[in-house]
Amino acid sequence: MLGLGGTSLLNANVFLRADEKALSMDQWPPEIRNDPACLEKYYRRAESVLEPEPYPCDFPKLPKLGLLEKQAVAIGLEKKFYRVPQTTRFRDGPNPTGVEMRASTLTGTDLIGVNDGSKSSTLVNYLSDAWNWGAEIFCECEVRFIKKDAQGQGYTIFFAWRGSKREKFREHFHRDLMWVRAKRCVFLGAGSVGTSEILLRSKQHGLSMNSRVGMGMSGNGDVLAFGCGIDHEADSIANRTGPTITGVIDCRDQPNPMDNFVIQEGVMPAPLAPIIQLALRMQAGARYFWRLYDSLVTLGAQSEGGEQPVGKSHGLAAGKGRTQIYLVMCHDGNEGTLALRDDKPSLKFLGPRRRDHVKGIEALLAEATRALGGAFADSPFGSALHSQAITVHPLGGANMSQDGTGARGVTNHIGQVFAGNGSDIHEGLICLDGSIVPSSLGVNPFATITALAERAVEQVAAEMGMSIDYETQNGTLDLFGAPARRVPRLYDLSYNSALKSIIRAQELGGKAGIEFTEIMEGEIQFCGGGDGETEGPVDVDDDREKRVCSEARLFVSVKGWDVDSLLSRNDHEDTGAASATVTGTFTSPLLSSDPLLIHRGCIRLFAHDPRTPNTKNFVYDFSMLTTSGETIHLHGTKIVDPSISFSPLNAWKALSTLHVTLTRISTSGDAIIATGKLGIEAKSFVTELGTLRGVGGSGGIFEKVKASTKFLGIFAKETAEMMFVPFGGLEYPTTAGRRERMTRKALDREREYEEMTIDLVAEDGVKTMMKYWRKNSTPSPAQPKPNILFVPGLSMDHLMFMTPTIEHSAVEFFLSQGYDNVFCLTHRVGKTMIAQDGHLPLDARYDVKAALEEIRRMQHSNEKIYVIAHCIGSLATATGLLDGTIPAEWIAGITASAIFLHPIFGKINRIKASLPISPAKLYGSLVGGWYDCVSSSEDKWIQRALDQALRFYPVGGWGEVCKDVCCKRCELVFGRLFSHRNINSSTHTNLSDFFGGICIPALEQTMELGLRGSLLSDSPLDKRNIQRLEPIPIQLISGDENVVFDPESTRRSEEVLRKNVPRGRWERVVVKGYGHLDIWMGRDAWKDVFPRVVEHVERVTGGAGKGNGNR
Repeated sequence: MLGLGGTSLLNANVFLRADEKALSMDQWPPEIRNDPACLEKYYRRAESVLEPEPYPCDFPKLPKLGLLEKQAVAIGLEKKFYRVPQTTRFRDGPNPTGVEMRASTLTGTDLIGVNDGSKSSTLVNYLSDAWNWGAEIFCECEVRFIKKDAQGQGYTIFFAWRGSKREKFREHFHRDLMWVRAKRCVFLGAGSVGTSEILLRSKQHGLSMNSRVGMGMSGNGDVLAFGCGIDHEADSIANRTGPTITGVIDCRDQPNPMDNFVIQEGVMPAPLAPIIQLALRMQAGARYFWRLYDSLVTLGAQSEGGEQPVGKSHGLAAGKGRTQIYLVMCHDGNEGTLALRDDKPSLKFLGPRRRDHVKGIEALLAEATRALGGAFADSPFGSALHSQAITVHPLGGANMSQDGTGARGVTNHIGQVFAGNGSDIHEGLICLDGSIVPSSLGVNPFATITALAERAVEQVAAEMGMSIDYETQNGTLDLFGAPARRVPRLYDLSYNSALKSIIRAQELGGKAGIEFTEIMEGEIQFCGGGDGETEGPVDVDDDREKRVCSEARLFVSVKGWDVDSLLSRNDHEDTGAASATVTGTFTSPLLSSDPLLIHRGCIRLFAHDPRTPNTKNFVYDFSMLTTSGETIHLHGTKIVDPSISFSPLNAWKALSTLHVTLTRISTSGDAIIATGKLGIEAKSFVTELGTLRGVGGSGGIFEKVKASTKFLGIFAKETAEMMFVPFGGLEYPTTAGRRERMTRKALDREREYEEMTIDLVAEDGVKTMMKYWRKNSTPSPAQPKPNILFVPGLSMDHLMFMTPTIEHSAVEFFLSQGYDNVFCLTHRVGKTMIAQDGHLPLDARYDVKAALEEIRRMQHSNEKIYVIAHCIGSLATATGLLDGTIPAEWIAGITASAIFLHPIFGKINRIKASLPISPAKLYGSLVGGWYDCVSSSEDKWIQRALDQALRFYPVGGWGEVCKDVCCKRCELVFGRLFSHRNINSSTHTNLSDFFGGICIPALEQTMELGLRGSLLSDSPLDKRNIQRLEPIPIQLISGDENVVFDPESTRRSEEVLRKNVPRGRWERVVVKGYGHLDIWMGRDAWKDVFPRVVEHVERVTGGAGKGNGNR
């Protein structure tokens, strides 16, 4: 059902049947004109629902009603006077459909919306009944047009939703339309003007119909007039004047039915009284300019409680207590036309064709007025509008056909719309309102329109083989509860349980929420495939020239049921619940010719990003439906991170740029089809602010204003905290929740892998340890793969390669690729207590040798071992090979990460190492010989002072700024260890689990090596020693954003190997977008890095297969 016409909500409640002569006129279809009594059944059915009754005799006497009766007597028509049946309730109790009603308080405001619970109407009676039987009702929806459904059955109805102040975006309000599908039937009930407008626009959009749409409209012969200065009280322009219309002089017994008419008294609601009084005075003196001044003075006096009727010399005595209002309905010539001008309806009436007949009625009204001492005045609006007809009962525009074809009408006898000039109809497209009435009725049309609608529904249902239950009664309805029946939906529109509880709390008087509307425009690039939805933003500029681009626009309305939860104050992003819903459209011409409808979307603002530390996102997450039946999922993020620090421009870009990924959802598999960026223009942002308002709550306007203020305050606070990150509170290590996550991951691993700890003793007597993993399943029987030994860097242990906070650690990756035995050494300068004994980094070569010896002993084999060494671990391994500590024949190959033969510091580290006063020695003299990477808020004052001083330590771009104490302390001693965007929040939060500390002697040796830049000298001994590397395949790997040791380190080593070991097998890999540690601990290292290492192992050791992932 589309729309509620004018008489559905705002009418005078008069329920008078059309006379059979009027229904027998030639304009009506033969099914009705040949048997006008066929409507009797449907009039009775309408009466059973609406229960019309006359104004009760035991109710207060109404002066205007008594005056009309006197006037009927005065003009000899007393037998034609009676009280009209009307759908006003005059007693308390439920109506026939079960809605509790109240007796009329006689306010006289029926025409502007009576609020005393006494008005029976389409809304109160019929729609409440439909709701109880499972109908869903959507308000504030302006239907624009109808199209045949793209899926071949039913229709698609396009509408502009006026909720959430969407109309403020005028440019797009009527362009980016929402829609709903009707599987079988669409019933139009938008009134004669509204339905005709919808049909005309539908025709423009391709729905076939004939050229008679909008033609043949009637004003129902309405005449509005006034009797002023009557000698009797009328009380028709005041408060508590009774129902709008209570009496009628019914003159519908004329020989010629076209001469029939009725006269009814009326009421002008009090809010409109000053306007009417002013209009009457101006009309009375229109020829004399001074009369305008007199009218304004009188209006001012009325506003102060006085009343100054215009004198008899003006021809009127317009005191509002003595003015009778007349509403006449007769017959006109159906000469009105409705057309679309600039996409807006333009209705033009030529006025009553039978002007002489109207003059005769006006003369009768003048006689009735003069008989009681008054002066007659026709409608002041007619003269103001250049004699255009004024009507409160427009009829027609989709007229029923006279001959059952589209050649003589728009619809057939039951309102079905013709597809052209023939008899073919659009199955299931039915008009049910005044638009189908083909002629004036000479009486109020409310009863007849309702009867025609009852008849059409019954016959359409019969044609479709359906029956309607007219017998079952609803009982008293609880309109705040659930309906008695529910109809299955095409789509699941239910909220999740968490959001349901938030909504319910608000409905029961909880806190107020907020709502706003925004438009984001930009461009998407189609990628034509994919294997699933990505997380996080996609760089839409990559390969741009190879991708098809399309403009795109997102027009959404957001309703946040709880401000705290909407702004992520309750960490709802961790529970998967969202406290805000998104409604709207997504438009992209190349994706769909019609807007995509957002299907139960959700949004989270300032949501913690688990993929990237120090980042809060605006997350837009929802599915969208196309009119062709496809489902497209949109995942969008606005990324708010420290890159906006101290930059309002960057803050605006972050808060206004949405990175989107579109995924087609299907049973055969989901596929990414497009990525892009959408932005908010400054003008749209200003409009968006105008749509922000509080909603819900139990505290009225104060509660709503409070919610809006709170939202803006928290929004500003969250933004400021990110803009001024260095000034925020430091984040010290905590164990709450962290241990639980890491333990859970460890338990999962125990089910897949066996983990053992092996004690080692180096040849110089230093005791260290090694971790050993092997699969619980049976080892691969085919070609055995080599044992793998990982060697971490300074201050770290096995967790560097068995990182529990990422999806796939390096150790797990190798195990998954069929490497049954994986080891990881924790050397003397790693994360171990013995590191505090003052050991030097290069001495760790003895630990590497001890580990290799133990592996060979455990495996009872002389098979070579593949070594993957990082940073100082790589440097120690290289030193051991150069000086012969580690036999080259034990090594199957090496992946040397970050450095190998040439430890060349990055810029910041080089500056620190070159200072006149060594920072390591200075720290040692002031604090002691051990630098701890972990601190706490209860640490010594000098450590806490250092933590505060490190707030502004240079770490690169603003995007690398953070407040984590462990991260800052590691950066001070080692340099920036990773690009923050590459590690997830869990890894960043748990840095204290990955790092220990460093003794000052080890730090001094590291600084010396980094400043010197090489393990080698020009001595012949070193040149001979490097020849020991010849039989070992070596892969040098580094991130191009490494600022601890410059990528030049591996380039220089590659150059030396090329020069001095020309027959060696070596290669260099630089991984784009990675830094120092993220090459092993990064969120996506398992896709970007590990496969390259596995591929090298497979190639140099002759293993079968290659690692999976992105190379």
